[in-house]
Amino acid sequence: MKKIKDNEQGIVSILVSMVMMIVLTLLVLGLAQIGVSDQKNALKRQLSTTAYYLAESGINKAINDSTNLIDGSKNTTCSTTTITTFSQNASIPCVITQSSGTLTDSYYQLSNGQSKVIPIINTLLNASAIGYLNFVWSSPPSTISLFSNCSNTTSNLKLTKVSGWGCPVPIIMINLVSADLLASGQPTANLFNEGLDKGVATAYLYPTQVAGLTTKISGINDIIPVTCSNQSDNSVKCSAKVDITGMKLSTKYYMRVTPIYGSSALTFSAYDSAKTAIYSAQASIDSTGKVGTTSQRLYSRITTNTTTVSGSTSTTNLPNQGSSDQTPLFAIQTTNDLCKNFQGYYNSSTDNVFNVEPQTGSNGTPSCSN
Repeated sequence: MKKIKDNEQGIVSILVSMVMMIVLTLLVLGLAQIGVSDQKNALKRQLSTTAYYLAESGINKAINDSTNLIDGSKNTTCSTTTITTFSQNASIPCVITQSSGTLTDSYYQLSNGQSKVIPIINTLLNASAIGYLNFVWSSPPSTISLFSNCSNTTSNLKLTKVSGWGCPVPIIMINLVSADLLASGQPTANLFNEGLDKGVATAYLYPTQVAGLTTKISGINDIIPVTCSNQSDNSVKCSAKVDITGMKLSTKYYMRVTPIYGSSALTFSAYDSAKTAIYSAQASIDSTGKVGTTSQRLYSRITTNTTTVSGSTSTTNLPNQGSSDQTPLFAIQTTNDLCKNFQGYYNSSTDNVFNVEPQTGSNGTPSCSN
């Protein structure tokens, strides 16, 4: 009988081929899984974007239906019934509005050096004068380590170069102008003469580490130290309740706020001389958009011009509707040349005034002919 020899020649090739087949199979399965995952993520992004636009449409719808924002009411009921159906799976299931006649605070996101004009109007019947302004602003999270750079004293405070400012929260500059001046028949020149008795003032809210500070406008260009503190999210928050009862009594102010040395979110509210909250110039809209099981929710603040509260009837126009009572962006605006008369001082000891162009005429009024 012929003996069969053991011959393992070629076994390595078979094993390598099997391993390569397994590796290739795993690669194909992995690529297929990645493709399916990318497709799902792309679909989720598309649904999320669509839901976002639906929520934004709900906000625009509420703005156009201005009654929800000006009638002094708050719509807090959201049923599961679809408000607006665009297709079987796309809808705006919920829009909650709160009018400017019920809100007492306002929110603003301000960039460094960006000014925002805020109307402060006591719209209540038999309104008393505005007496207190409340400000709250903060730094971004994870800036608590810089809190030690904020002033730890209330004396010798001054504005500095940008490079010299290390506090994580900015200074808030406020400019106040009483809008009751013209309504009371006083000369328009009073609007351009700064003074507490004329209802015109500028102040700088200066962040410090000092606790329990009281703040009051007592002069022109006041630097007012305010209390700041550490927060649980590692941010720094400042708050100031500014007493303006020493100014000319007024039920209507326009205030310009400007952050210096940084950007910040600002919460603002106002109170009359009896410390009663004054209604905000903003209305809120909370809108939800939904596509399938994907939802997006947007919360927005919309600035209005006037409100209807406490039985007082008036017309309110939203910014996109036009109004003769729009919030002014400038103290003065002209399409022609503007003639200015500047004054300076020879020295601080004698305060001798000298005039800088333009020259005055024979009747003592500025001459802008040159």
